[in-house]
Amino acid sequence: DPDDLIRLDRVLKDNSNDNLPNEGGRKKKKDCGVKCKEAKQEVVDEKTCVPLEDWQTRSYPQCNMIHELDMSALSFVTSGGSNDIYRVSSSNNKFELMDLAYKFMSKSRQYRSLIPPAEVYNDRNRGVVNRDALISSKLSASPYALDIVGYCGLVTLVPFADGVLSDEIKNSWKETTLFNRLKWATEAAHGVAALHSIKAGGFSPSAIHGDLTINQFFIRDGRLQIGDY
Repeated sequence: DPDDLIRLDRVLKDNSNDNLPNEGGRKKKKDCGVKCKEAKQEVVDEKTCVPLEDWQTRSYPQCNMIHELDMSALSFVTSGGSNDIYRVSSSNNKFELMDLAYKFMSKSRQYRSLIPPAEVYNDRNRGVVNRDALISSKLSASPYALDIVGYCGLVTLVPFADGVLSDEIKNSWKETTLFNRLKWATEAAHGVAALHSIKAGGFSPSAIHGDLTINQFFIRDGRLQIGDY
């Protein structure tokens, strides 16, 4: 594939300075100072990247709900690509009779030790969480998309899933029946189709998943659901 060759060429160029010999004949290590640790920020051309419909510019935070949670009862679960995930027990929230996942864009892989906190908690990242919430609300009618309970700032509340597809594949793929494999594939396709059915300005898809991997499919109520856009 020509595109694969282009990507390979780019990778080879990026690593072309690794282990170069210096004047003394020893291998020269690549300088991995601040420059090669610079985090790549999303670049948006505001002149050409414009919303197609009014709903894409809206914001509907439920900050009171977030602030009323019993924060002392949060239990850490894991860190993902952009979020730290905590569990909120149903006995410690007033809003739902189920456990919730408290997603906080905080100590992510791309930000840890690379960007000062002041640059993490900015309008751009709040916009990322807001867009995620807007898309989730548009998919609330689909049984193949994870519901949203609320959000505020860099925090999102969603139902706590029974599992993640990546864990199922890693831990019990050999024991998984062909029926369940086909079921998961069908449900994953339904979730992506629901996402691509969101219209704006008469066009669909108006939204695509920014990180579509097996880590973004959650098992809840016996069904695979797409989430974390």
